[in-house]
Amino acid sequence: AIYAQILRSALVLHTVSLIVLALQIISSALLLRILDDTIFDGSLASALKPNLKAIDLPKDAISPEVIERYFEKTWFWGLTGPHLLLGLSAVGIVGMLCSFWLYAPLVWGPGRNHNRNILPIFILIGVIKVLTVTYEFMKRLSGYYLRAAENLILEVGDGYTPRERKRKKQKT
Repeated sequence: AIYAQILRSALVLHTVSLIVLALQIISSALLLRILDDTIFDGSLASALKPNLKAIDLPKDAISPEVIERYFEKTWFWGLTGPHLLLGLSAVGIVGMLCSFWLYAPLVWGPGRNHNRNILPIFILIGVIKVLTVTYEFMKRLSGYYLRAAENLILEVGDGYTPRERKRKKQKT
């Protein structure tokens, strides 16, 4: 049936997984915005605002004024660029901790020079891990709904009526 092909399509599963990942990032950004406003008085978001004058951007790159404008612009529900970066970082760190937490001592263990340049790579790996877990969950969920729809179709074909069941019980 066509609904089964659509429900189990890789394109549909990937699209839904990306939408769920975006919702996870936005919801964690909203939560961090609430925490930042109530507990930290906005210091988390202001700490992420880059000092763009110190960054040497190539001449063909985006100007620092454009980047500052996107960091100050309110996107939706009061979220700004730093809040979205905090949400992305939170999802990435949770994903990394769920899969690669054994590798962290290799980078940040005793005797290391505490180089934090690898943190964006770990966040990216964590986001990819969250995306794969979300994809597998959507795949299982679509399989469950497909089985439920097939069972519903099979039960409709039997023509079940409660009166016939009562008559059969009375005869025996």
